Amino acid sequence: MIRFDKSVPPKLLVIHEHPVLRAQARKHLESSGYTVVEAGSCREAIAIMHTCTFAGIIVDNDMADYEAASPLSARSATGNSNIPCIVLATTRVIRKPDKDFNTTLDDYLYKPFKPSALAKHVHQLIKTSVEIEHLRLVCPAAYALTGTTGINLTKFNLPFKQMIVLHALVSNSPRVVSKACFVDVLYSHKSPPINPYNAVESLVFHLRKRLRAEESNVSIKSVRGVGYRASINQIQNSIKNVNFLKL
Repeated sequence: MIRFDKSVPPKLLVIHEHPVLRAQARKHLESSGYTVVEAGSCREAIAIMHTCTFAGIIVDNDMADYEAASPLSARSATGNSNIPCIVLATTRVIRKPDKDFNTTLDDYLYKPFKPSALAKHVHQLIKTSVEIEHLRLVCPAAYALTGTTGINLTKFNLPFKQMIVLHALVSNSPRVVSKACFVDVLYSHKSPPINPYNAVESLVFHLRKRLRAEESNVSIKSVRGVGYRASINQIQNSIKNVNFLKL
């Protein structure tokens, strides 16, 4: 989970070889509440990424050493492996996509653009990545745990909050997840409702109905006074019963 201390502005890494353009980007991003670290080359940026963790990375696709030392490929070896990146690019990147570009995590901002648009784009991308982090899976293609055949939910898409609840339950199964934990996960980035525990109970109630309606191999058990736990039924000897949850 990604969280930002309210007293510490989110830190961004801006990678651009032109000092004047870097300065313009820094000015607008800092005026929007971010702390900015600059790098004049991709190799310099990678060295910085090994020593600092960022909320987001901004890199110009037209830099001379972008392909030889792409920050997108290097971040997996640093503490920034799950940090979103905005690639400043011309439309030609569509014809030559970066193999390390993560469509779930990253985004393009096409040139030319207004500096104010960059700050807005950064804010939205970081917000989205924080929400996605709640749903991050070991394998993006399948939501399966060791010793199970997966979750048969291919027929429908869950609402976002129900998906968060399901992920918390399954990833902790067979352990119990407290209601306080759900409140923390669901409302850590915004004000909770007047009675957050009732809101959690309502989410679990509707999630149970969806699971039963689709004959899922996952059921949710209540643990009185504590919270909930997921029970995953084993399906033996039938590869056709292996189903996946698609985000």
